[in-house]
Amino acid sequence: MMNYKTTIHCGLAMLLICCAGLLVASDRVAAQETSKPKTRGVEKSGRDPFRKFEPVTKTKAATSMLTPPLIQERIERYRALKMAAANAHVK
Repeated sequence: MMNYKTTIHCGLAMLLICCAGLLVASDRVAAQETSKPKTRGVEKSGRDPFRKFEPVTKTKAATSMLTPPLIQERIERYRALKMAAANAHVK
């Protein structure tokens, strides 16, 4: 008498693997169908491929010299923050 137990187990395992593969493949096909089709003129960069290339010219921003605040201003700001923190904790 033959033992069909292992044959049935292997058959079910192969069936599950095939079903999983089909599900993955159908998800990929569905994702490809919903993706935006490529257009022929203007690409993502926004540049027309049929015009001559013009490099982007960047303008330099006016640089201004940043100076640190004076010591007295920093001390006054610190004292104000310290007083505000002290007043916030008092109820």
